[in-house]
Amino acid sequence: MADAFHPVLWHLTADQIAVGSGTPAALPLGPEIPYIGSPDNVEGVVALSATRLLVVKYADGALYRIDLDPQAPQGRTITPITGATVPLGSQMILDGKRLVVPDENGLSVVELADDAASGTVVTRLRDPSFRDATAVARVGDRYLVVNAAWNLPPPTRSRACPSSPDHGLDERDESAAAQARASRLERSAGVAGIEGDVSAVPTTEVSRSERSPRMISTAATRRG
Repeated sequence: MADAFHPVLWHLTADQIAVGSGTPAALPLGPEIPYIGSPDNVEGVVALSATRLLVVKYADGALYRIDLDPQAPQGRTITPITGATVPLGSQMILDGKRLVVPDENGLSVVELADDAASGTVVTRLRDPSFRDATAVARVGDRYLVVNAAWNLPPPTRSRACPSSPDHGLDERDESAAAQARASRLERSAGVAGIEGDVSAVPTTEVSRSERSPRMISTAATRRG
């Protein structure tokens, strides 16, 4: 689990999730991933395997590969992923060998090398219906995108909740969160688009020979 307020990832076991209680284990991210004093740190994480994670840092869009190893210092080895950045990246997903990263302006699609040590941004999907895109899920042959819509009135709003009584937000964190929301509202104030919480866009096929994106169609088309 990513934590934009603290320089760690949190690990919850299957048993903890099943019973709804327990203390998560912290995986330190520093000093390899520089921490800044705002909630604009690591906001997205995906698992390539049981021992390899990928994360994106919101502030500068840097991508990192994290290899879990109990013999390594702090239990992990962190390697920057070269060749691609996704500023404002947040709750991304893994779609085959591609990272699909919400970046508030839409979706950025990053094709990864076999070892995930490098990547290439192959397309940035943009559409007026995107309003501060912050999360994405793949359903069939479409991506469903959650719009945070920071500059819209309720009920389109977000709320932060602690993951456990032991790791809640203190007053400084709540203040930082309020400042971050205000900052993001200013950034999104000039964005045109329709009101709403969810946008659906066709998935993108990537030509591995040309390394260029191709939209399947404006209507949903199932992959072969």
